[in-house]
Amino acid sequence: RVKIARARARWLGPLLISRYESYKDELHPPDSYLYQRTAPHLIRDWDKLVERSRPFYPASRYGGAMQEATMRRSLDRLLALTNGQVAIVITPQTPILDPASQSAKPHFDRVMRAYAGRIAMIDCTSLRDLSLFVDEGHLTAHGRAILSTEVGELLAGGVLSGRATTTAHCTGVPIVQVALKSANSD
Repeated sequence: RVKIARARARWLGPLLISRYESYKDELHPPDSYLYQRTAPHLIRDWDKLVERSRPFYPASRYGGAMQEATMRRSLDRLLALTNGQVAIVITPQTPILDPASQSAKPHFDRVMRAYAGRIAMIDCTSLRDLSLFVDEGHLTAHGRAILSTEVGELLAGGVLSGRATTTAHCTGVPIVQVALKSANSD
């Protein structure tokens, strides 16, 4: 597929960025971020958002074997490109997505055990203030600023160098501790 894509780009030019998007304007610059101008509607549309999210609850749709394989390929590539400096950030979400996360957890945990000792983890799931969400899983500008600041603080605090650090909503688990935590989770 890579050879075909490169040949196509050489002969016909690159595909439009919209061909790679899951939804319209997803890959545009941050100032045109799809949710940037979307008014928060989490509380108002709670029931609709639950219904929209329900198809992702079963592991066959979210967090199944295919997603596990994709995560492994991504981690292998990142580890190769970054000389082993990789941290997984577990982003916040609303309770609407909790069932999907629970169905995906066994697959996620299996990958974490397989990569124990090679990656760090930053868990920001305690950022649960519903006023910081546009919908069931997308943060408002203020929510994104909080998340970015706290992840930056953890990285600056040395989570990739073996130091456990915490902020108001995030916990950084260094590479070595991820290995210990994974080994003790069985």
